[in-house]
Amino acid sequence: MSKKIKWVPGEILEDDYPVYGDYLYFADDRLIRSDIFGTVWDLKRDLRSQDITFEYIRAARMDFGEV
Repeated sequence: MSKKIKWVPGEILEDDYPVYGDYLYFADDRLIRSDIFGTVWDLKRDLRSQDITFEYIRAARMDFGEV
C-alpha cells in the first residue's frame, strides 16, 4: 500500500491573510501557485490581471489518500 498526496480546498481566506510565492492556493476549485508575496487581496488583484475569474481564495491542504 502506498500513499498519494492530493490537494484539497481548505478554509476561505480573508483579504488580509498573508500569501507567499510558490505556495499553492485554490481560486474557487482551481489549484493555483502564487507568484505573490503579500496578502490575499494582492493575490486576487494579480489573478484578475491575468483574467482568472473566481469568487474566493481558499487554503490548499494536503490529503494523504491511499492508492
